[in-house]
Amino acid sequence: METRYARETAEVVVEQITHITDVLPTTDGLTGEDRSDYDYYMAPWETTVIIDSAANDFDVVLPPVAEAKGRLYTVAIITYGSDAVAVIDYKDDSEDFPATIALDANYDRVLMYSDGIHWWIVKDMFTA
Repeated sequence: METRYARETAEVVVEQITHITDVLPTTDGLTGEDRSDYDYYMAPWETTVIIDSAANDFDVVLPPVAEAKGRLYTVAIITYGSDAVAVIDYKDDSEDFPATIALDANYDRVLMYSDGIHWWIVKDMFTA
């Protein structure tokens, strides 16, 4: 089985759809503390993230803009909880990235393109 490290170091181009469901922890199993600050970091080969979760708010962090050069990425919500899912830039490495892209309703989605320096919003669709 190929590991994430092997994929990254061998520079294998893999497109992957990641489906985030209610397996996201909303509380820490040991301490019982709120885990609403959970972040999901996209790998460069994860071109589509589908969120089907009623978990508390969390961030989907785009891959580094230089590693994503020339590729399209989609983040979409099918089922949403009471808080927004924010799409954010990895360590603010993109030039002029908007502060936050908030997906906060069923079927909200955003399609983005990386030119290696900047994330471009190709299309966004927000429901009322």
